[in-house]
Amino acid sequence: WIMVYGFHGKLIRGRTDLGTGARHGPGSFPPRSAPRPLPVLHAVELNSPAGGSRDDIPSANPVVDAAAGGHGSNAWAVAGSASEGKTPIIANDIHLAMSTPNMMYENHLVIVDDDGAEVRSVTGISSPGFPYINIGHNETISWGITLAYNDAQDIFVERFDKATPSFIPLSMAQEESADIQALIESKSVEPKIAAVKMLINLYRNGDKATSVNMLMPLIRHCAMVEDNQLKRLLLEYYSTIGMSDADGKLRDQFILVCNTFTQDLQSHNEYVAGITLRFLSRITEKEILQQVVAPVVDSLKNTHAYARRQAIMCVYSIYKEHSDLVPDAPDLIYALLAEEHDGLCQRNALLMLFQCAQEKALQFLTANAEIVQSFSHPVQLLIVELVRTQCRSRPSEKSQWLKVILKLISSSSNSVKYSCAKALLSLSSQPSAIRAAAQCYSEVLQSSDSDNNIKLVVLDRLLEMKRQYSRLLEKSLNLLPIFSGSSSFEIRKRTLTLALELLNSSTVTDMLYTLRKETTRLLEKARALQLQTAASRPTTAVASAPPSSAPSADEV
Repeated sequence: WIMVYGFHGKLIRGRTDLGTGARHGPGSFPPRSAPRPLPVLHAVELNSPAGGSRDDIPSANPVVDAAAGGHGSNAWAVAGSASEGKTPIIANDIHLAMSTPNMMYENHLVIVDDDGAEVRSVTGISSPGFPYINIGHNETISWGITLAYNDAQDIFVERFDKATPSFIPLSMAQEESADIQALIESKSVEPKIAAVKMLINLYRNGDKATSVNMLMPLIRHCAMVEDNQLKRLLLEYYSTIGMSDADGKLRDQFILVCNTFTQDLQSHNEYVAGITLRFLSRITEKEILQQVVAPVVDSLKNTHAYARRQAIMCVYSIYKEHSDLVPDAPDLIYALLAEEHDGLCQRNALLMLFQCAQEKALQFLTANAEIVQSFSHPVQLLIVELVRTQCRSRPSEKSQWLKVILKLISSSSNSVKYSCAKALLSLSSQPSAIRAAAQCYSEVLQSSDSDNNIKLVVLDRLLEMKRQYSRLLEKSLNLLPIFSGSSSFEIRKRTLTLALELLNSSTVTDMLYTLRKETTRLLEKARALQLQTAASRPTTAVASAPPSSAPSADEV
């Protein structure tokens, strides 16, 4: 209750509305500035059922004086240009009441990668049980929260049967069901769509019986209608109510839907075929899957790439849950992979082989080791992961598979380059592998496609590499173009720090030239700003107080 305020005003307004029969308007409540007590609800009696009159709605008690205190919250920030230290300042006071145990506790989260290296460190305060920081900071940013008085609650007045106060009268459910059935039996598509949406919402809001009881009318009047939106909503409805009842037994009505599934899988509409395959890949009921497994396998030959992608994942799901329904699935997927040209289809097929038949995945990779650069980026990422797994399980074959990664470092994808560098560092300490990894990181830093967060992560990786391979990085890593080309202060700062730590006799000349060039640029910028400031002053002020000289190089 301590962080929930939305229902207070709704109860007060509800009592007013039910009493007057009109919506509240600007004159219904006193303005905030009125010098009078403000009604605030501290507790509501929830056990007594609410009726349909104003008096049945719980009162907003007790009344307290707003001037004496109350709840509040604030957060504010100051830009770096306005602070003495030239860095931003953020302050946050969430005004929570004291409690035992406390609602907040200090927390420090450290995120590491697969190799145990720290990727991100976040510290601040959290609510017990939540694995994130509500208010805190990481290495680069800080954040806070404050009460926004969002409309996040709804108040309902329900009619209760006096004989059974815990339940809504049966007559209400019957009336509601009759209305929905009339929509389902309509000859137009729009009412059917509205009915399915209503049933989904009813189930999610607790009225499961009404929603499940409409399953048969939906099958009879809606399942065969050719409309994309209706097909999608029906599948969402099936997922919502579940294929099985509370006892885990398959609902008998779904056996009738299998014919519809089969027709949709054979549809020339790739969207309908695709969403049906996606739905079937999420269910585990064997009685349904064994009825549709044949058309699912046939969908692997669908002329539309979208349908084939979903068919591959559906076969993967069926094989993982009930391998006896499609025992030759690895062979089917391998045959498809050998002839497939769509990148995402290749990725899905290789993923299934990687998870279910790794020998076949390695067989495919061996046969195509010389052309891995020609695969799509999602396939290349999966190949890198496959090679990492293979090298760890079979160290004797490491040199063979590292050649595949060395071929992929020339990929045009920054994600692939980053993954290759990470894999090389985890699998080998050879100088050639270290230089190749450093070169990959350098190319990601220089790429215009990489955002600043990615570049900061890469710079952290290079700092970790420097601790172990300082000599190798001195000769193979040139960070000055990255320093000169970036507009981010944090990236320039970290890049220059790393470049100075890797400075040697062969790079000192380039470093001096770059620093001189940057100094000149800063001087010119300072002079231009000074002239602009002088031009904006009144003429008399300029004449009586000439502008000071430009800052010296030492000052810069």
